[in-house]
Amino acid sequence: MRYWRCIGYAFAVFATVPLQAQEAQTPNEAKADARMCWRVAFYNVENLLDTLDDPSTRDEAFTPQGVFAWNSARYWHKIRQIALQLAALAHTDGGGWPDLIGLCEVENSHVLRDLANDSVLQDANYRFIHQNSPDLRGMDVALLYRRDVFRPQFVQSYPAPGSAKTRATLYVRGRMHAHPLHVMVSHWRSRRQGLKRSQRHHLRSAKRRHRWSKRIQALYPNEPMLWMGDFNENPSDKAMQYLTKGGWWNPMADLEKKGARSVFYRSDCRVFDQILLSPYPLKAPLKRVKAGIYTADGTPPTRSFRHKKYLG
Repeated sequence: MRYWRCIGYAFAVFATVPLQAQEAQTPNEAKADARMCWRVAFYNVENLLDTLDDPSTRDEAFTPQGVFAWNSARYWHKIRQIALQLAALAHTDGGGWPDLIGLCEVENSHVLRDLANDSVLQDANYRFIHQNSPDLRGMDVALLYRRDVFRPQFVQSYPAPGSAKTRATLYVRGRMHAHPLHVMVSHWRSRRQGLKRSQRHHLRSAKRRHRWSKRIQALYPNEPMLWMGDFNENPSDKAMQYLTKGGWWNPMADLEKKGARSVFYRSDCRVFDQILLSPYPLKAPLKRVKAGIYTADGTPPTRSFRHKKYLG
């Protein structure tokens, strides 16, 4: 638990043309489509694990008998604190609940169900998409979505390049307010094994996913794609620059230049949590509206632990 985390959020897409009435819409979809605004967020929730020991992963530290004494009281407190952060984001600029929320460092579907069912988030009507990845600690990525405005149609996980047992990228194809939309959620390898080694791995990941996104676009031309995640890279770093030079729009790049940060490590501040929009020409014009990095009260949210000391 070395970092302080903020919520990287973005009003990532704004549709400027009306829908062609090719598909029946629910009343909620029709209402949301009238505003033509897709509100998207990403949040690294940092070690959201249940209290049970999974023998297939290295999660022993987060059990009641583990070094973090991870018991039910601490677990449910963390669930509530995450829910409160997301609820506070819903009131930012009067924008309402995010339609999609990418998450990383979640252990399994049980913790996601507990989060989505928290009473604080009841009005958002969130459901979740999750698939297990080969990460040794059992850390996965996931997607929360508002059931009344997003309809998932296809879900698949794609492993990281190489043989490393680390987090896979989650891919979801669906319809947002009846518009087609492709979503990727990633959590790239940390810098723990050294900056140069991790950056080489990140660049391979960027190239592989960029090539893959081109194949998706060939199959589904003129359909937008969002890519969000904790990339363990700043927008100005090599792997992310490869993507922006390839045409991906990264609103966090301007935020980095202005001094905004989503990760605080000692005196070093970084923008690892990012949301990107695909570069391809779109038949239905989309306008990029707004992006930001958010905390509920303007200060970094409190971590659960500093080293092994529980902070709440």
